[in-house]
Amino acid sequence: PARFFGRKTEIDNILTRLQTMQSVSVVGERRIGKSSLLYHLYQTGSEKINKPGYRFLYCDLQEAHFHTAAGFFEAILKLLGIASHEVKPKNSLQQNLIAFSQSVEEMERAGERIVLCLDEFENLFKHRGEFTEDFFDHMRSQLSLGKLAFVTATKSSLQDLSIEGKLTSPFYNIFTTIPLGEFTE
Repeated sequence: PARFFGRKTEIDNILTRLQTMQSVSVVGERRIGKSSLLYHLYQTGSEKINKPGYRFLYCDLQEAHFHTAAGFFEAILKLLGIASHEVKPKNSLQQNLIAFSQSVEEMERAGERIVLCLDEFENLFKHRGEFTEDFFDHMRSQLSLGKLAFVTATKSSLQDLSIEGKLTSPFYNIFTTIPLGEFTE
C-alpha cells in the first residue's frame, strides 16, 4: 500500500458509495491501473472507510475457478472463511444462488459488510452458459438490498458489456461508473 500513489479522487468516490453499500464500476483502458486500484482498496479499504464490519476481498476473475457459477460462489465463500457445503457443482444455479445468498445474509446479520473487488469482470460475460440472466438478476437483487457490494474493473462499461452479451438484466444500472484515465501532470 505504501507504494500506491494517486487516484485519491477515485478512491474517495468509491469509499463514499461503499459507506451505503452502493456498487461501483471502474472502467478504463488496459494497463491504466484498474487492477492496482482494486487491490489497493482490498488492502486498505477497511481502515479507510472507518466503519466497523467491512471486509474487502480481491478476486481476479481470469482464474479458472471463477469460470463457473458454482466455482465463483465456492471461491468467494472460501475467501470469507465459510464452509461451502451447500454450494455444489451438481446443484442447479438457483440452489447455488440461494446457498450463497444465505451465507452472505448470515454474515450481514452478524454485522459484516462484504465488498467484492472483482477484477476483469468482463470474464463473466465470456461464460454466458454459466452466468445467465438469473445469475445477474439475483446478484442485482442482493446488491440493491445492500447484502454485499461489488467494485468491478472492466475495459468497457457494464452497460456495453450487457448489450454485447445480449443481457436483458438491468444489472448494470445500479452501479456508479468511475472512469479511470491517465495520471495528470
